Amino acid sequence: MGASRRKKPQPQARRLAEARRPVRMVLPGWVRAGGLVMLMLCALMLLGYGLYRWVPAAHEPVRVVDIRGTGGHVSEAEVRQVVADLVQAPFFAVDLRAIEQRVRALPWVYRVSVRRLWPDTVRISISEQQAVARWG
Repeated sequence: MGASRRKKPQPQARRLAEARRPVRMVLPGWVRAGGLVMLMLCALMLLGYGLYRWVPAAHEPVRVVDIRGTGGHVSEAEVRQVVADLVQAPFFAVDLRAIEQRVRALPWVYRVSVRRLWPDTVRISISEQQAVARWG
């Protein structure tokens, strides 16, 4: 016999079916990526604030200046005098390059290495120049 025809849904039934479907909000990809970036930045800011607030040793001044490699032509007291005002800053605010430049400006200094050692130490390692010849 013939193929059966489907009945068209009534307009009211169609509206009820559409009303029961969940509404999905589709955001463009750049909006989702931007939201993720903002979320990560907020998390990093909170972590940074937590470290700033709860790590008190980072805010205290340097207590120990460890000087290594002196004794020939450069004295430890001379190095301490040159860097005394620079090591008064808090641990993370100490300007290591400025210390290195000041120590390198001393006579007989060949190489300088400056580094922080947690929680309150700045280590200065000095290599002195060696005389190749002596006159007289």
